[in-house]
Amino acid sequence: MAIYTIFRKAGAPREAAVFVKEGFSIAAFVLTFVWALWNRMWVVAAVILAVTAAVAVAGSLSAANEVVVTTVNAGLALIFGFEAQSLRAWSLRRSGFVDDGLVEASSREEAEMKYFAAALPAERVVPRAAPVRSHGSSQSDPLGLFGNV
Repeated sequence: MAIYTIFRKAGAPREAAVFVKEGFSIAAFVLTFVWALWNRMWVVAAVILAVTAAVAVAGSLSAANEVVVTTVNAGLALIFGFEAQSLRAWSLRRSGFVDDGLVEASSREEAEMKYFAAALPAERVVPRAAPVRSHGSSQSDPLGLFGNV
């Protein structure tokens, strides 16, 4: 099960909610800069671009082996994969979204169903009485251990 944080602008309808899954993002690990742009994280994308350029320049100035530069870039991508969803939540808060709740679900669709079901008015549940069982015989075991004897 995963945890989804729900964000929504104040006063916006529930249908405008944004669901952010907590945890590691494989897409953010593989496509760091593109993933940040896709999720409209402009500041984060600019920082990724600047850090990547700085690593490339530092690698060429220090005459470091290409393996070292590639390893550093892979390490930074791994860190971004772990922190991407937190940075997405930060970007949403920065653009005026507020936390609207948490949902535990196995998929995004299930998270949406739970979120929207929580908004429905609770149905009034009327408890029903337990059915009465007839024992066929008026004599029964007083302790209930042997059934009808």
